[in-house]
Amino acid sequence: MFFLLKLIILLLLSLFFSWSVLLIDHSLAKKSKKTNRFLRELVLSLLLVGPELVLAFFLVSLFGGEAVLGMAMGSFLLILLLIPGLLAVARGSLLIGGKILYRDAFLGFLFVSLPLLFLLDKQLSSNEGWILMGIGLAFLIFHFGNRMRFKIKISGVNWSLMALGGVFFILSFWLIISLIISIDAKVPPFLYGLFLFSLPVCLPELILSLFKKSDEQKTKIVFDHLFFSLAFSATFILGLTAIVFPFRISGLVSYLWSTVFFLVGFALFYFFAWSKKRIDREEGILLIFVFLLMMVMEIWGGGF
Repeated sequence: MFFLLKLIILLLLSLFFSWSVLLIDHSLAKKSKKTNRFLRELVLSLLLVGPELVLAFFLVSLFGGEAVLGMAMGSFLLILLLIPGLLAVARGSLLIGGKILYRDAFLGFLFVSLPLLFLLDKQLSSNEGWILMGIGLAFLIFHFGNRMRFKIKISGVNWSLMALGGVFFILSFWLIISLIISIDAKVPPFLYGLFLFSLPVCLPELILSLFKKSDEQKTKIVFDHLFFSLAFSATFILGLTAIVFPFRISGLVSYLWSTVFFLVGFALFYFFAWSKKRIDREEGILLIFVFLLMMVMEIWGGGF
């Protein structure tokens, strides 16, 4: 019961946090056609990845590296199951094609698979952390280097709206951190990361995707930034965590269940997307069901 109360509080704070990201995004939308496209993508990426880095720092100091692994795995499952499922149900169908289907999904899967391979011996060492962080840095340079094609103009930015969004962003994130600090871990840290701390990381992207005007924009915003966040979490953030705090997996059963559902989630997501270049409402319901099944299995076996 206490865990469910914490989950509800964190969900509300994450919604507030997501709304602040939406305000900042709207403050840049006026000049986003070409001249501000890179600035907008850079700001959004920093708003989505920056908090994850800060959360990882607090999780390592409070619960150890296993909680960061849980946060990363929770993000993967949200990205592959819950977010596309909810979007497909809300919109009737979610169109998927182009580089998202043939490049981004595979790259995301490969990046996530790297730490899973390193964790076959149930631990992540500092040497493996250096490898992951190096790959993450190379990916970060490639990701933004590919987008630096236009001059940045800030004359069309709505500064008052950006300031308002920035205030709410800092306030809501500070409250999220305060909630994390107040948690007295009575279950494996991996499960706290899996259920609680992946919410603030992924929820802003879901909120942003619901407010885009065209189907193409919605599809791009939800998967472009989410696959970037997924790859960055699996490499740079986990790598940095392992360098500072090498760890072993104590909640092995929970980790194995999450790995199974990650593999099932990717298989379902890619099969639905590849077969018809879209995810229909019925398929979205199935993705949500698999995510809820994962939650039941983890709670049942995790001692909540």
